[in-house]
Formats: sequence, C-alpha cells, structure tokens
Amino acid sequence: MPGTVAESPRSFVMSTLPTMALRKMHALRELKKLPVTFEPSCTPLHAVVLRGQVDRVVRYLAATPALVHAIDKDGNTPLHHACVTGHHVIARRLIDGGAHVNARNKSGSTPLHKAALGGHMDCVALLIESHANVLLTNEKGQFAADLAGWRMHTQVTRFLRDHDQTAILCILPDENGNTRLHYACACNKLNAVVAIARDTAPPDIDVPNKDGFTPLHVAAQRGHYDVIEALVARGANPCVVTARGECAVDLAGSQHLRVRNSLLRLERTYLANYDCHEVHRQTTKTNHAWKM
Repeated sequence: MPGTVAESPRSFVMSTLPTMALRKMHALRELKKLPVTFEPSCTPLHAVVLRGQVDRVVRYLAATPALVHAIDKDGNTPLHHACVTGHHVIARRLIDGGAHVNARNKSGSTPLHKAALGGHMDCVALLIESHANVLLTNEKGQFAADLAGWRMHTQVTRFLRDHDQTAILCILPDENGNTRLHYACACNKLNAVVAIARDTAPPDIDVPNKDGFTPLHVAAQRGHYDVIEALVARGANPCVVTARGECAVDLAGSQHLRVRNSLLRLERTYLANYDCHEVHRQTTKTNHAWKM
C-alpha cells in the first residue's frame, strides 16, 4: 500500500509477544492439571494415565501392549502413576494388560507404596486382590502400611494391617525363590508363620531361596525369636547352611544374643536327637543282618 512503511522483523516480534505470552500462560495452566509426578521422560501412556483418560489408555494398550512395562526416568511404570493419582479404573486396565503389580521404581517403591501413600483405598484393594506383595519394602525399609500411617490414612493403614496375614498367604514365590514363608519370617508375622508351617511338612519347611537361605535363616538374621521357636517346633533344621556356608547361629550374630543362645540350644537338641535316631537305625540294621 502506498505510503506504508514496511514492518521490521523487530516490530513484528514485539507485536506478537502478547499472543506468545497468552499461549505460554495457557500451556502452563494445562500443565498444572497434571500431578507433580509428570516428567518429560514419561511415555504417551504415562501421560494419559496421569490425566485419567481411560479411553486413550485402552487405545494405547491395544496399539502397543509393551508400553504397559515402560518406565520413566525414576523407574515408574504407568501402574505406579495410576496409583499415585488414584485412578483405580485405569489401574485395573493396566493390570489386565499385563502390568507387574510388584514392579519397583528406582527408590524401591511398588505401586502399592504409591497407592498407600496417597490414601487411595480402591487402588490398594485392587492391588491386594491382584496378589501385590504387601511385605515389600522400599529402599528406606518402609512397608506400604508404614507410608499410609505416616500420611494418617487410617482406613488404608487398618486395611493393610488387618489383611497382612491374608496377603502373606496369597503371596507367590518371587524371582529370588522367596516363598510366602520367607516373607512371613522376614516381617515377624508369627500367626502367618504358624498358619503356613501347619500346612508345610519337612523338608518343605526348609526350602531355600536362590542364596540358600531357608525361612529359619531369614528369621535368625532378623532376630525374630518366637518365629524361630515356631519353625523348629514344626521341624525346621537349625543345622542347614546357606550358599555361603552360614548356619542360623552364624546369621544371628552378636547383635541378637537371645536368638543366638536359643539357636545354640535348639541346634544341640537337634543333633542329639539325630545321633539317637542314627544309633537306633544302625542298631536295627545290625539286628536285622544278624537274624538273617
């Protein structure tokens, strides 16, 4: 147009600044709708889980099933994020899609830890129903119930405490060969130990994990006196050694003197009974040979 001065690049940029600022403000508002756990390392599935978009979760799982196992920079799976936000419907979809309920992030937390910390009762109940291991601890040694109690989520805490024995009985052997009896001994759950041992006859009560630790070894290392007494009463062998050649007495060490003294007594009794049995067996064998 005649008489119009051409607009310089600088003036053009200056004129668009308000629009750019508005766009940035809108983007920030949208981002604020996401939980604080949102990270750029999240996959598209993580993002739609965080937003609670069930339909899009279903579509992503159908298109790329392997995404259910994807992790962000902190090791969180989509199921971790569903439990952080309390989206139990999405959590169900992810579990049905093959999500590992006991997956650990880099801090050792499982989805159950996340659900308990947030006080999300529906997610906690779903995870327990799906055989989540209530006895796993994070890197700080905290159980899911500890986190719920810390945040004063009374209902969740009571649920986890009341159902710990039931949960133990539902635990399947893990990748390290630990059985439900190993876990019950590790957590000093005497009632669960008694219930499991009642249905577990020797030598199954001495089944080792991949490190050669029997349930008795685990109890000795943790210093759980009553659990040790219950195991030995049921037939656990106090003389069995681990893959490193350690017996229960060695694992108790000097920090659990009462347990160590008890194990020494139980070990002597076990060996004395074994010697008597062996003498009886040899005598019976000799008498039988003499009669022939």
